Amino acid sequence: MSLPSSESPFNPNLQGTPIIYVSFNYRLRPLGFPQGREPADRKAPNLALSDQLAALTWVQENIGAFGGYKNKATVFGVNAGAIMTAVQLLNPDFSKFARATILQSGSAALALTYGPLYQQVDWDNFVAGVPGCENIFSTDSTFECLRSVNTSAISMSDHRWDGFMPELPSLLFSKGIFAKIPFISGDDLDEGSTVFTPIDNYTTELIEDIIVANFTPPVAAAALSELYPPIPALGSPFNTGNDTFGTNPGYKIAAAIIGDLSFQSQRRFWTQTTSNAGVKTFEYLFAQPLPENPPFLGVAHDSEIPYVYGNVPNTTASEGALSMAVIDYWVLFATSLDPNDGKGVSRPTWEQYTLQNQACQTTQRYAMLNLHLQAVIQLNAHDSGRFSQGVDRLPQLNSAYLPSLNFLAWFIRAGQTRSEIKFLLLSLL
Repeated sequence: MSLPSSESPFNPNLQGTPIIYVSFNYRLRPLGFPQGREPADRKAPNLALSDQLAALTWVQENIGAFGGYKNKATVFGVNAGAIMTAVQLLNPDFSKFARATILQSGSAALALTYGPLYQQVDWDNFVAGVPGCENIFSTDSTFECLRSVNTSAISMSDHRWDGFMPELPSLLFSKGIFAKIPFISGDDLDEGSTVFTPIDNYTTELIEDIIVANFTPPVAAAALSELYPPIPALGSPFNTGNDTFGTNPGYKIAAAIIGDLSFQSQRRFWTQTTSNAGVKTFEYLFAQPLPENPPFLGVAHDSEIPYVYGNVPNTTASEGALSMAVIDYWVLFATSLDPNDGKGVSRPTWEQYTLQNQACQTTQRYAMLNLHLQAVIQLNAHDSGRFSQGVDRLPQLNSAYLPSLNFLAWFIRAGQTRSEIKFLLLSLL
């Protein structure tokens, strides 16, 4: 990533808090995350994470020459950058490289966590498709062959984190094995509405099949689907009523489930775990849609990035003010470990997250609101019993049947579509 152009309001010197911004490249796809038996034997399934540590080592050794302080580094990542940083935090010694982190849309406790052997077939197919390596895909010499070809031929694969995780994140969390350094962590309101939920003819049965195939056994999938009834107004993008924007009615429900499983629940689990261990944390939910995004995406994944960098397209006065507030929160946290140090533009106090207050800073219609996310759901007797039974069962299912699902948070979101369900706030914690 690079800093925005000169017209950006991003200028920490104006707040009296100059920073040095360092960006780095890391290997992607098969170059960064090779899969299968051979990478596992070579202890090389996570070369990209090693790249990150190499870059941070360089910062520790050289930032002083640029006027920086090696003991004041903040690691800042978005999406995969946030995930890989969160994975690094599973190593308690990561505090040697940074004193704080900012994690945008990414947590270590991914529901999809597998070892490198899980994608052996995909690795074989990939190697077989690389010109010059077609005949050695089933051997232990794939690395040598791949090193010899042009990198443009290497263009597919996925991220897996084996090798940096001695155990599942949920087990490490329960043992208190993680770096205990301050952080900001947050998501966009409609994380599941983009490429994570392809447009399809979603039915309850298909959604349950997807959950079973990727996340959890059938018994838990059925219980989970009860908490997401097939009512478009309850789905993502949220706060859009029954409008399906030309998609299948089940799409909004699928997007809500995927967003919660893959992003919201994992972030909350991480924040609650670390806060309970005494770590200073600040949580946010970004709810300001980008004006150029189509309505069916809502506040989609990565929506906050232009605000963080001060380059929101077609900026209005209110959007510019929001961007400046976000920039100040980020910069001042990096310089003082407190987004409320009194410098920069006037903005609401961002309350530190604790298990008692579960405070979350959120944006909604140009206003910065300091809310505790909660929902008060008014149901008739029949639906009330159905929802409460599902909620009561889920913690038991999580501990007894879901070893691969590190945490399961559920959110009952409701719109004014039926007389027995009335939306009052945003989500159930």
